[in-house]
Amino acid sequence: MLKTGNKTTAVKIISAAFAALLAASIPGCVSKKKAAGPAIDHFSLMIEQDGVLKDYNKNEVFLARRPFSITVSFAKPDGIFVSASTEPSSYEAARSGRALEDMRGFSDVEIADELFNRDKVIMLSRRSPNYWYYRNEGEHRFNEIISKDGIVMCKRSVSSVIDADKSMEKKNISALDGDSIYLVFISLEWNADYTRRMEKKREFIKINFGPGS
Repeated sequence: MLKTGNKTTAVKIISAAFAALLAASIPGCVSKKKAAGPAIDHFSLMIEQDGVLKDYNKNEVFLARRPFSITVSFAKPDGIFVSASTEPSSYEAARSGRALEDMRGFSDVEIADELFNRDKVIMLSRRSPNYWYYRNEGEHRFNEIISKDGIVMCKRSVSSVIDADKSMEKKNISALDGDSIYLVFISLEWNADYTRRMEKKREFIKINFGPGS
């Protein structure tokens, strides 16, 4: 959870995050009528570091090499698959519009991640995706849940990484091998007869780490 020093500051940051989500979700001018709340197309994303929301213009974001958070917002209890790797192939495939089955980061079974992300980690793999989901307050893979105006904001804090393809050793972000993490987020739904999963939405973000600890 974000260290703010006092409860009032925490509330201000939550309100700022929700305002950013609202602004990104409702185009055009503000109506005098009360807004019904932001519309979520399967999911939306926010990245935050040191209490500041970061812009990922052109699908890239620049962070210091220290803890940050990823907030995934849903309109209802839901989940997304997340490929996270220091190797760019899945990111490049997603950016070029290639099909899910052509993305290496989704070619193996999902990583068996723990509930509540108590270790504040992101699991890295060239083949297997994470599955981040929120079912209810007692079952989810995030650090903090905020429900407001029909939106479920699910924050996952990241201070360390684990390479699921190798030793499963936990390393601080400051000791990350390489200068980037490539992320691909995909929402999937089963077809009517549950024989095939269909892609509903994808997002892809390259995190570039600069100096700082």
